[in-house]
Amino acid sequence: LDKNITVSKKQKRKRRLNEKKRKCKGNKTETVPDFPGCEKVKFGEVVDAPPKLSFPKVKSSLDASCEMLRKEVIENYRNIKGWTLRPGIQLPTLAEDTFLSLFDKLTLFISEKFRVSTV
Repeated sequence: LDKNITVSKKQKRKRRLNEKKRKCKGNKTETVPDFPGCEKVKFGEVVDAPPKLSFPKVKSSLDASCEMLRKEVIENYRNIKGWTLRPGIQLPTLAEDTFLSLFDKLTLFISEKFRVSTV
């Protein structure tokens, strides 16, 4: 009686595992519908790639005269609006930056001279 019960349990377990395997391994190619123009490619085959899409350049570079005109127009617009700088983040201009760096160097130089003369 015990052997019959254990055998039947083993058989049930085997059947369940086999059913799971069949379910997982089932015909996957049949489940995917065929799309028109779709090739079935096997691993390792050499395939022709589709043509590359060409997009236009985002922004073409302006020549010097156009750039100067653009800057003049922007400057005139800012003068009309009464803006000294662009609204938003206030970044120092190149001239201010060089002036500040020269000023820092000068103050450092003077402080070093002053320390040397007092000692």
